[in-house]
Amino acid sequence: MTGAACAKTPTLDPETAEYWRLMDAMGLDEASRREEYGLRFLFDADRHREKFTDYCELVIDSGGVAHYAAPGHQPFIESYGARRAGTSPSEFSQRCPRNMMLDYLGWLMQETGCVCCWTKGWSGEPNARQKATLLDLFERGLVANRKIL
Repeated sequence: MTGAACAKTPTLDPETAEYWRLMDAMGLDEASRREEYGLRFLFDADRHREKFTDYCELVIDSGGVAHYAAPGHQPFIESYGARRAGTSPSEFSQRCPRNMMLDYLGWLMQETGCVCCWTKGWSGEPNARQKATLLDLFERGLVANRKIL
């Protein structure tokens, strides 16, 4: 199955417009997709395990789809939120209330419904789809902390 992360984790089908919109947003053209698998690709759990050891930094959107947190969790979620809101990342970040500035990543997750994921655990308030993705990542050995799953 092309572009499949795994049987349980939802992925984007290369035949859909959403897949190509994300590829364009990430700056991935036809030549880029032929390069060796890495963080500039759409997340694929099987390919990730082959390429990386003890490294997993992801953002899981509200639909349960895992994305690489590249260039980092905060800038990824800023861009993700801005695309959804139809604004620039700068304009989107200015929406953060002053009292949330010290927990900016927490505000971003709350505002976008995303969950941040690292090798040693995750943060956020996952919905049912995100919990299923987190559980799948845990079962595959990509995320160590089961927490509330």
